[in-house]
Amino acid sequence: WKELLEISQGNDTLNYFIGSALMADKQVFQAMPFFDEVIADTRSSFLQDARWYKVMALLYAHKKQEAVMIKEKTEHRVAVEWSIYGTAVLLEAVCDG
Repeated sequence: WKELLEISQGNDTLNYFIGSALMADKQVFQAMPFFDEVIADTRSSFLQDARWYKVMALLYAHKKQEAVMIKEKTEHRVAVEWSIYGTAVLLEAVCDG
């Protein structure tokens, strides 16, 4: 996929799936820049999912404040559920636990 990305730089689909594959392989820090590329394209159909994965990556990196800021911008279904059921408590548990 990375070879295709060289040909088609800025492709939100490729960036999203490369980031997702890296997350699945527990290469969290390497995944973040790919999600950043997707998030930069506000028209991307992967925007909300990329924001959600970025929140998860930031929590993994113990960057709670930054994660909360991005989480507040997302309309991802799980993020909305978190808002209803106590995001602050869950974020604190993940980051401090």
